[in-house]
Amino acid sequence: MFRRVIAVTILVVIAGCSTGTESTDTHTLWHKVPAPVVTDETDEVIVTNSRIADGTYWTWAERLLGTETIVFHVAMARFGATCEAWAKENRMQEGCMDDYAVDQFQTALVGISDAARVTVAFQDGPGTSYEINTSLLKMLMAGTATSPISKYHWVPFPFVSRIKNNTVVEAQQMWVP
Repeated sequence: MFRRVIAVTILVVIAGCSTGTESTDTHTLWHKVPAPVVTDETDEVIVTNSRIADGTYWTWAERLLGTETIVFHVAMARFGATCEAWAKENRMQEGCMDDYAVDQFQTALVGISDAARVTVAFQDGPGTSYEINTSLLKMLMAGTATSPISKYHWVPFPFVSRIKNNTVVEAQQMWVP
């Protein structure tokens, strides 16, 4: 009987120490990270049965009016020499303004995972990005969040996003001129 009382007492003490709301996430918000690096092009947007193929895409985010929900428009982008060759092939004299072009012929819309890795670009120029989370991205887009980064403010720059199972799982915002 004494052992049972001790065991129950220990369990009650352990349970009392935990509120069940502790976070196991050691992720630090506003951690400075390298800006995303792009290569020749993102993946081509291929939609089958209302689902986009897993891959890396050019995206831009929009908030659904009156909600905290955000959606990502998905497109293909080309950069540098690949972009120039594509523009020349398609007889587009100014097809690669600022060294990139977004092909919006085929697009899709997807949501973002609450656990997605998200970075935002500092608005004053390329090369500086900060890691945040999906919840903070939603608040920044709604204008309800503040930043500890001096002079930072939300700018709707595009993202290079990794999509898996029809959902953004990583969104790295790109500074663009």
